[in-house]
Amino acid sequence: MIAQEWEALLFLSGGTLARKKCFFYHIDWRWRGGLATMVDPEGSKISLTRGDLDPPYSIERKNLGQAHRTLGVRLTPNGNWSSELEFLKNKIRRFTARLRKHSLTTHKVMIAMRSQFKPSICYSSGITGFTADQCKQLQMLAHPAWLQALGYSSRYLSAVAHAPQEYGGIWMIQFIVQQGVQAMALMLGHLRAQTEVGKMIQIGIDYFRLISGRTECTFKTPVAFTAYSLQDWFMVIRNFLAETNSNIAIPLPGYLHQKCHGDVCIMDCAIPPHWSVSNVRAINRCRLYLRVLFLSDIAHGDGKHMISNGFNGIKPFDSSLIWPQQGKPSENNWRTWKRFLRREFLQPNGSYQLQTPLGTWIDHEDRHHRLWRKHRHIDGVSILRWDGWRLFRFIAQG
Repeated sequence: MIAQEWEALLFLSGGTLARKKCFFYHIDWRWRGGLATMVDPEGSKISLTRGDLDPPYSIERKNLGQAHRTLGVRLTPNGNWSSELEFLKNKIRRFTARLRKHSLTTHKVMIAMRSQFKPSICYSSGITGFTADQCKQLQMLAHPAWLQALGYSSRYLSAVAHAPQEYGGIWMIQFIVQQGVQAMALMLGHLRAQTEVGKMIQIGIDYFRLISGRTECTFKTPVAFTAYSLQDWFMVIRNFLAETNSNIAIPLPGYLHQKCHGDVCIMDCAIPPHWSVSNVRAINRCRLYLRVLFLSDIAHGDGKHMISNGFNGIKPFDSSLIWPQQGKPSENNWRTWKRFLRREFLQPNGSYQLQTPLGTWIDHEDRHHRLWRKHRHIDGVSILRWDGWRLFRFIAQG
């Protein structure tokens, strides 16, 4: 409907929509055991008319793994980089074919490598998600030809070839490093400038934090285990930081700080080897379904007992945050969740009493995302009703 409205506006203003150039993806999600899988449903169609002059024209539909060139990069909804990888391989082959026929001096070959080859091949490196093996494929195609053109053996020591000139190296391209460096530069540049892209990146970081549930796992501690190993752009940066023993410190939002003294982040306690990877993921699915981050989110206000609904997974808690969609976990997941809570937080007597009572609450508005329906007041209890908050006072008996 939106596309047809846009076409009508163009038509009324004397223009037209190039329907042959249009296409669409249909993305749907299926839930199994609390896990979401991207699927490509069959049968959906989009047809657009041109004003009222001709019959509807069927718009091309692409599958989720079919790439589309956007600003020189071939993207797919499901994160498949095979089209971009094949395009870069063919570009390297064209470069190397010309290189073998050249009559340039070594100095001019070096200039060509840095001013022509590197910018052309690494144009998309900032946003690609190539694995180490895929980067190695590009490396093996490019390096032998350039090394020979520079007068070196094709088996020249890789560490020296990639080293900077000031250390006696050739400073050749290392694709896995180039991808990591450009991705970091792109992310930090937009975050610091607070561009529209930077705001979207910040939303992505916040989403990653919510879905992982860890307090310091995004980029400050890139080696930290996460229950969801998202194979996306952020994971490319995390893997590169882990490989280079580096980190990026991005301030934590208020809701990832302790809500009261002695508070504990739930997923910081669910880590291997104390819990298996499958158990950690089951625990995280239950946590996402309940929409909680800290122990205080599922504890009573006195900090001494756990809320039974949080233990039994009866229904999600109210929260001011926008949470990722999480289907209801399976019964097996809930059994793992209960076993985890009992072992890590509850007394061994089978009650809901906490092993270590929580301390006083921290009065800081940004820290509290839970929306409580009642609060303890010095004069009584405040209860949220349909007409707003009302205070019910205590009356002394006898």
